[in-house]
Amino acid sequence: MSNNGWFSAKFPKSSITGRITWLSLEILQDINKHDVCSLVFQSYKSSYGNTLGPGSPVIIQYGIPGSSSMFIGNVAKLAPAKKIGSAYEHTITCVAASRQLRVTDRNTWRNKTCPEVVQDIGKKLGFKVVTKQHGLRKKTITQAGGSYWTLLTELATMCGYALRVEGTTIYFLPLKEILRIFTAGAAVLSYSNGSSGRISNFTTSVGDTSDDPDDLADSATVTSFGPEDKAAVDVTEYPGSAMRSKKWYRAKYDRSSPKVIAHTREEARALARGMADRGMMAFDAQLECSGQPGLSPYHPVYIDSGSLES
Repeated sequence: MSNNGWFSAKFPKSSITGRITWLSLEILQDINKHDVCSLVFQSYKSSYGNTLGPGSPVIIQYGIPGSSSMFIGNVAKLAPAKKIGSAYEHTITCVAASRQLRVTDRNTWRNKTCPEVVQDIGKKLGFKVVTKQHGLRKKTITQAGGSYWTLLTELATMCGYALRVEGTTIYFLPLKEILRIFTAGAAVLSYSNGSSGRISNFTTSVGDTSDDPDDLADSATVTSFGPEDKAAVDVTEYPGSAMRSKKWYRAKYDRSSPKVIAHTREEARALARGMADRGMMAFDAQLECSGQPGLSPYHPVYIDSGSLES
């Protein structure tokens, strides 16, 4: 956290005695991965035994003036204490509650849409689900011994949705819907105003530079094989970005998703639109910023361009 930031941690089922000084909090977040945080504190005891063992629940609140967030998860690792003078420094690694979705199982859903399957999973595991229905009803969706997390990411790719888990809430929506939900709390970042959201480094690059190529897919093709189609019909949609509509850009990064099949052209068009929207950004921007609780995958960020340094 930055100098203007704050955070506090609670371990509901653990007992920490003695004087504790919280030193730092770092949260790592990636698309389609579990959020991980590193929590450092100082004490005058070298060990806490099993009081902070793996699996201990943790609730961390953090923020800056006017904005706050919450991390809900479990302790994954407690590093050996480091002796510093008369005190000891401890580092705890915690994984977000979405880690519970790594549980493996065998299930079969018949005549269900992907959002309906996600709702069933959320109800079974105790997660709140925010989703939006679509018309593509699958005859069979099978979980063949894999984890719920793997199944959720596969379902998101299958129907062109984005998956985001925050706390104990699963967001399974078209990307534009997720952006709309979080726009009101979007962070405003600046180079020079001295706020907690101050940017230390900012770079942009045109092209597919993402670690997850699917999120920058130029186009999406869905095959319609329905009653009105005498033969298979491919429906292709492109993201709405002006830059991606240029032929030279489209030719270089064009990609399709032939594994997705719809039963009507309307369904094919809706799915292709959602899948194309996942790659609607014209370029990647990478920035380094500390202490801003409004940063998370799929959360909109506004850059205070009037104060950017050249």
